[in-house]
Amino acid sequence: MSDHEAFTAFLREEIWRLVKEHSDFVVYQGRQRPIEEFLYKYLRCHLVHEARTPVDLYPMRNGDVLTIDYGDGTVAGFSRLLLARLNDVVWRAPENSYEATKAELDEVRKRRANIGLQIDAAARRD
Repeated sequence: MSDHEAFTAFLREEIWRLVKEHSDFVVYQGRQRPIEEFLYKYLRCHLVHEARTPVDLYPMRNGDVLTIDYGDGTVAGFSRLLLARLNDVVWRAPENSYEATKAELDEVRKRRANIGLQIDAAARRD
């Protein structure tokens, strides 16, 4: 399964927890899009690959809502409740549990320890 498929399928399965009393669509660039597609393509991908949001998105806080002011004058709002629910859904997902990620975390620890040993060895040589 690709990153896109995994991300959007996961959110689609959990969308009822995220937007219980709100629409699960976002209007962006004149098109209505499922929220999981919007989050993946216009936020996740841009942040991961370009380290920024798209140039026509202007994130700003407005009271209890994280708003995105689009270049065309429209605004989408993400309440703190939505963001808290998103955090909770990801945190509680079985595939993110310690047991499910232990092997991967152990590999990261080994790499970090090896880098630390290499740095120590280099410092002793100098």
